[in-house]
Amino acid sequence: MKKGIIIGILQKYLGDKEKLDEVLGRVKEMGYEAIQYIIPDYVTPEEYKALLDKHGLKYLCVGAKFQAMSENPQAIQDAIKLSDLFETDYIDIDTLPVENRKSVEGYKEYAKKLNAVGAEVKKAGKKLLYHPHALEFASFGDGLIGLDILIRETDPEVINFILDTHWMSCGGVVLADWIRKVEGRMKIIHFKDYAIEPGIESCEQVNKRFAEVGQGNIDWPSVVAACKETGVEYAVVEQDSCYDLEPYGCAQRSYDGMVKYGV
Repeated sequence: MKKGIIIGILQKYLGDKEKLDEVLGRVKEMGYEAIQYIIPDYVTPEEYKALLDKHGLKYLCVGAKFQAMSENPQAIQDAIKLSDLFETDYIDIDTLPVENRKSVEGYKEYAKKLNAVGAEVKKAGKKLLYHPHALEFASFGDGLIGLDILIRETDPEVINFILDTHWMSCGGVVLADWIRKVEGRMKIIHFKDYAIEPGIESCEQVNKRFAEVGQGNIDWPSVVAACKETGVEYAVVEQDSCYDLEPYGCAQRSYDGMVKYGV
């Protein structure tokens, strides 16, 4: 597997084109090979691509608003054109709407919309990427979980997934099992650890933290083994908050953690 990073972890160092250039250079020096991040509003897509090329960094996927794509054919074409610019086959979409999260029928309805848009991007050789958080592990009884529905009801040739180790942990599932569930439909996975804060006063209180790879409670050997077994190509570091820690240090510790566990 190759190592990528979502540079939102380094948000405090971004803000203009020059700073973006510096951040990209720093993560390349650490050893990261790929980037997943929005196109900042202070650079054009072409300028962003040029900076990525300058530092030899792969841009893994472009982002798109799914509602716009489902309502406007031009939004689909715009996403395809953007993915061509960044030389990627993947279009990352946002989380299913609140109204679809409450029932099995809601998940099935959303899956139909995914398939409809997916059929259009498929014509251009592209795939949609869906990134589950904890909410998709909603339990509907008799062992049925929301994400099961999305996996089962969507076209495996065009709807792919980006699982996230932290959010799977929040969902209370066995991470390696779910990685295997999407075998053939996941080339990118988000790596971030799941840590519990020390010193909690109430025994029923759960204070969890986002943590660097290897700094929490995730069983990384089993996760890495499942990723390799199922053909995952990119392990992408994400850390939604560094709290009081220095962000570059967090990025380096996650990189070192991935090396430790054989990524």
